[in-house]
Formats: sequence, structure tokens, C-alpha cells
Amino acid sequence: MKHPGRQSGQISFKRRIAISNAVMIIVPALAALLCAAICALIGWNVLLSGSIVEDSSDFQQAGISVDATATAALSSSGTSDSAERFNRLDSLLDRLDMGLIIEPANSSADSTESDASESDSSQSDTAASSSSDTAASSSSESPVYEHDARTSADSDPSLLAQAHQLGDSSFIQSGQNAVRVSTIEAGGSQWRLYLQGSVRPQISGSGIVTFAIIAIAALFLVVVISAILANRFVSRFLIRKVQERLGLIQSGLEQLDKGNLHYRIDTIGSDEFAPACREFNRMADALESSITAVKQQDSRRARLVADVSHDLRTPLSSIRGYAEGLRDGVAATPSARARYLDTIIRKSNEMSALLERMLDYSKLELQQSEYKPELTRIDKLVSECADDYRDRLAITLEAAPATVYVDAQLMRRVINNILDNAVKYGTQTPAPVQIHVGQEQSNNQTANKKCTIEIADHGTHVSEKEASSLFDLFYRADTARASTTKGSGIGLAFAKRAIEGMGGTIVARPNGQAGLIVTITLPEKDSK
Repeated sequence: MKHPGRQSGQISFKRRIAISNAVMIIVPALAALLCAAICALIGWNVLLSGSIVEDSSDFQQAGISVDATATAALSSSGTSDSAERFNRLDSLLDRLDMGLIIEPANSSADSTESDASESDSSQSDTAASSSSDTAASSSSESPVYEHDARTSADSDPSLLAQAHQLGDSSFIQSGQNAVRVSTIEAGGSQWRLYLQGSVRPQISGSGIVTFAIIAIAALFLVVVISAILANRFVSRFLIRKVQERLGLIQSGLEQLDKGNLHYRIDTIGSDEFAPACREFNRMADALESSITAVKQQDSRRARLVADVSHDLRTPLSSIRGYAEGLRDGVAATPSARARYLDTIIRKSNEMSALLERMLDYSKLELQQSEYKPELTRIDKLVSECADDYRDRLAITLEAAPATVYVDAQLMRRVINNILDNAVKYGTQTPAPVQIHVGQEQSNNQTANKKCTIEIADHGTHVSEKEASSLFDLFYRADTARASTTKGSGIGLAFAKRAIEGMGGTIVARPNGQAGLIVTITLPEKDSK
């Protein structure tokens, strides 16, 4: 059972950490720079924006320059194009960012009327009346020049209306807006100039300190907010991924703790936790195999105890029965008593042999038996074992010289166990057995050669399924082989443990319709 892990992509956690560190540094820095730029722009607009005129004295000085330029323009009556006359004045006003209105002065009519009242002749009265009409006519005319480069937000109509009510020379200011009234004489006429503009507000020390405090507070707030947002990104981009991976491993450990040995983590991606997940799965596989092996071993031990108890019960019953017969006088004759005693001894020997085999198997199973390999001519060893069974088996031996490193004593017992089975389950007397010792052909010329020992008997038929189970402890294929008088089910199990301990293999297969073929394979060594 695999837990479906989430797709983590191909981004390693090392790269994620680098990206997260960059985000934690760059984002607050960029936010701080942006905030500083905004504060500087606001400070420029609030503290330093507006006209280049800083106070009323500068305004008056600018007015004097405007008056002089306007006088020159109005005096240039010879120029046919009025636009050319006022070009210089326009440039000055644009540079000063000021507006200007030029109107004929009404005061000229008043002064003419005052001079006429002092004259005694009628001719002077007529001239005064004519001058008064001209002034009145001039006052009713539109401005001869008007220039206003400022926006409507800077204009103050009420301030201009108040200026019209003032004298020939005055200055009026409301907030940043100001109007200067002046009168000039040019071209034989008097002209009233209304100069409009703005005065840059005075910057106080307290205002600068206040703005600086506000700017620093805003900068600090922006940095904190950007750091929080960057931290949220880092949490989602890095920390959450780490928590997910650790959660998978923790979940796996909890499942193993609950006994779910089939739990596996499905590792997706190639980040730094992928090896840990693979190691977890490898550990889980090893743990499952270990627990399974322990359970199997416990099961074999339980079965071992049960089968040994079963196999010992029959000879013990025989011994007890014959012993009771001797005690009760059933064996009345000396020959009968001798037969009873021989049976008791034979059954005792069977029990001893069974217990000895069990002890040897247990030592191999628990790896308490030490192997003592030595350079051995396996063909000679097999031939010697075969000679011991010549009186009970019809053995045909084909043996080619072969040298292997084996525990010679264990190897003899393995061959003897197989030949014992051939005697016990043979259907003929003597039972025919073919033994072949030779080399296994290998396509790899550099690999060590292998020695094979093949023993074929012609006893009771064994199926393919039964042949694969013959090396299990206490396994007996059929009713005949299940007889405890013929076999204990330990010999082939012992043979398998011994051969595997010496680095070889042992398998069994049916020999046609009668008997069994046991094949042992051992790595061959050069006798030199």
C-alpha cells in the first residue's frame, strides 16, 4: 500500500531556500525604495513645489522686471504686429509662471479733470470735457494685453476683483496667491498692470521634522507589511512543502507503529526528501521481511515442537508397551524377552537419531553451527558415500574430477540423507539410483565454474508441486512418505540449510513417473 504523495515538482529545497532568502531580502528592499521615492515626490510637491518666487519681496522684484518689459512693449508703437511687440513679455511671464493683465489707467481721466477745474478759460473746459470722455471710453475698453500661464486651480477671481479696487500701486496676497498692481506710462498713455502669481510657502523646521517623521513611519510600515507578505510567500513556498514531506514520513512511521507493514510512501519529485522517503520504504521493506521471517520462524518452531512431539510419541508408546510387557511377564520365554529388549533399544535409537537430526537442523537454522570449508575432491567424497550404500542400493556412478570448498562432514551427511530417502522410498530391492558428478556449462567464460551433483532414484512418484515442498521441515509428500517409520521430514530440510550455508543450491524435480531427481550445485574452485 503506497501513500499517494503530492507532486512536489523538480525544484529542490536548496533552490527553494535560495529563492525564499532572495524574496525576504528583495521584496522589503524594493518596497522601501518605492516608499522612499513616493515620500520624496510628495515632499517635493508639498514643500518645494509652486512658483520660483519665494516671498513678497521676490514678487515685487519680479514685478519691476515685468513693468520694465511691459513699458518697452507698449512703447514700441511702430511695430505693426502686436504679437511681436509682446514676445519678450510672454517669455518672461512664462519663465516666472505668472499672469498679467494690462488695462488703460483710469487715473489719467481724474488728473485731467483736476487740471481743468483750475483753468479760467472756456477753451480749457472744452478740452477737459474731451479728455474725460476719452478716459471714460478707455476704461470701458477690453484689456490691451492678457497673459495667464497658471492653471485654474491657482487663479483666485475674488483676489483680482479686490485688486481692481486698490490704488495705482498695491500688493495683495491670500495664501499662496498674490496680485501686484502697478501703473506705468508708455506711448503717451498710462497703463494699469495686474500681475498675478503664487508665492512659495515658507518651510518651517517643525514642518520638515513632521514630514520626516511621517515619511519614516510610512517607510517602516511598508517594510513591515512587505516582510509579512514575503514571509507568507516563504511559508507557502518552502515551509509548507517541508511540513508536507515531514508529515508523509511521520504518517508512515505512525502506520508502521500501528503494525501496517505494507505502508509505503510514494516518492514523487527529486527534492532532498526523496532519498529519505526511499530510505523509509527500504526500511519498511526490510522490517516487513524481518517481521515476516520472524513469524515464519515462530511458525516453524511451533510446528517443529508439534511434529517432534508427534514423531516421538510412536516410539515412546512402543517402548512403554514393551517395557510393560516385560514387567507384567507377557514375554515369558527368554527369546521373547530378548525380542522385547531389542525392540526397546531400536526405538530408543530411532528417538536418538530424530533428536540428533533436530539438534543439527536447529543449529543450522539459528546459525550456531560453524562451517569448516576445505578444499575437497567432491567426486571422491560422493564415491565414498556411494560405496557405503552398495549393499542396499543399485548405484550407477558417473563422476568427473571436481574440486570445491565445502565442509566435508556436512557434505557427507547431505549425500547420506538423500541416499537414505532412496532406500526408504524405493519400490525395488535393491533400489536403482543414478549419480552423476560433473561441471555445469556456463556462457560466461570469466565466471567461476560450478560443480553439479545429480542423484536420481526410482521410488514413489512425486508431483511437481510436492517436489517444490520436499525441503520444508517435516514435509512428507504422500501416505507412504508420511510414515514416521520411514522418514521424519528433517533430512531434506537439513540438506537445504547445509548446502545454502556452503554457498550452493539444491532443488528437486520428479523423475518421470517414478522417483525423484535431486540436483546440488556448488561453486567449483581451481585445485591449484
